[in-house]
Amino acid sequence: MNLKLMTKWIIPATVGLLLATACGRKVEPATQGEAAAPTGATAPDFDADSALAYVARQVDFGPRVPGTEAHRACATYLADELRRHGATVTVQEAEVTTYDGRRLTAKNIIGALAP
Repeated sequence: MNLKLMTKWIIPATVGLLLATACGRKVEPATQGEAAAPTGATAPDFDADSALAYVARQVDFGPRVPGTEAHRACATYLADELRRHGATVTVQEAEVTTYDGRRLTAKNIIGALAP
């Protein structure tokens, strides 16, 4: 078969057909094995005013460049808020090196409900 014909028409048509048949297809969760245990945690109703207040509070810290006071203060705030809402908090800290050799402190803040 002509390679030019394949790359110009057949391959794109096949990919398009596969994408078209996959769209809208529902994927059912697996039924074999044990079902995940319910956590007992329920999500609160969305409150636009509360969400805006959380965003405003984080923006108030200013630019949170790693290693700055704003970065440290915001990390403390986020961890404290997660704890206040009943989460078990894990803070992973690391020192990373930028492309230009600067050392920065990075934090990954994990909040888990009913871990």
